[in-house]
Amino acid sequence: MTSESRRTRLDRDELAERLADLCILEGEFTLRSGGTSLLYFDKYRFEADPILLASVARYLAPMVPDDIEVLAGLELGGVPIATALSLATALPAAFVRKVAKTYGTAQLAEGHDVDGRHVLVVEDVVSSGGQIILSTHDLRERGAIVEHALCAVDRGGAGRLAAESIKLHALFTMAELEAAHQRHEETPTTPTARMPDETPAPTGQATPVVAPLLPKREARSRADRKVAPKLLPRRADDP
Repeated sequence: MTSESRRTRLDRDELAERLADLCILEGEFTLRSGGTSLLYFDKYRFEADPILLASVARYLAPMVPDDIEVLAGLELGGVPIATALSLATALPAAFVRKVAKTYGTAQLAEGHDVDGRHVLVVEDVVSSGGQIILSTHDLRERGAIVEHALCAVDRGGAGRLAAESIKLHALFTMAELEAAHQRHEETPTTPTARMPDETPAPTGQATPVVAPLLPKREARSRADRKVAPKLLPRRADDP
């Protein structure tokens, strides 16, 4: 493709802008918590785009620690990123289920063997880091050596992961993508909404009532009636 919008060689700032433009949606969204937000980050949009997915993998590749032997993509969003990263680095991949299947090989980690190997946990977006912690425990029980996790977007989970001896490496923070999104808003004076993992923005404001426009002649006639003195009926005894 030759279109500028489909270029495969994006610099980091361009990639941030493209991710923000594609994935940050405006509207009114119900969150998992039951609250609402005016902005929503739809991560699956960039994972389904071959140009953006390849670009994310290209920037993540140099961030892979030197001792890593296997890339472990977490169900669901980590799987496409681990696959693209495997193609970019020539490292084998494993695909980690949330729960081991109960049939066939009954595996939790499908693909490459993780036993005794240095494994990098790969995720798309990290918020609390809860799933990385659960999957890391599962992988360690199966003999994997897990000390690092890698993600495309960090929403603030690094501290909790550090408490579990997992170092998080992130391509972008959500603050960076929000800044890129704000730079491309059509109306800079529009109040800034917050992403769903922050305090939800107000769901709406009162809509001002605007009077309909009238033709000039009718508007002038109404104005004349409004300012003209009120005429009283003439009495018979008036001079």
